[in-house]
Amino acid sequence: MPSINKAVDIYDVDTIDVLIFVDGIVVTKQSESRVSKKIAAVEVTATEATIDTENEPKKTVFVPTNIVLVEKKAGGFEHITSAIDKNGKELLPISDIVSRHVIQEYGNDEEPVNVVAISDGAKDILR
Repeated sequence: MPSINKAVDIYDVDTIDVLIFVDGIVVTKQSESRVSKKIAAVEVTATEATIDTENEPKKTVFVPTNIVLVEKKAGGFEHITSAIDKNGKELLPISDIVSRHVIQEYGNDEEPVNVVAISDGAKDILR
């Protein structure tokens, strides 16, 4: 892993930083206080999936949906999502996948990397 600065002055225009945007959809349904009662009444959301196996009856399970954008040296972003199996189980932590991309892109840098992570601070993505 490249050396990473613990403090970055994000307002200094001369500072070259690496942006990492993180968001995860980790709710099964919006609370009624955030959306209209008509919309909140929907029981199955986009973050749920129905699984049908031979040995088990149909059941609804939560499928983690994590999205990370890592800035590349040449410009643009690498789009990364969680690695999940057909049942929605996370095969590899998203943090491991992001670390691999950071090492691949910035691992040979001699100077510490100025990483700026932009996130909503959800507990699930703070690892």
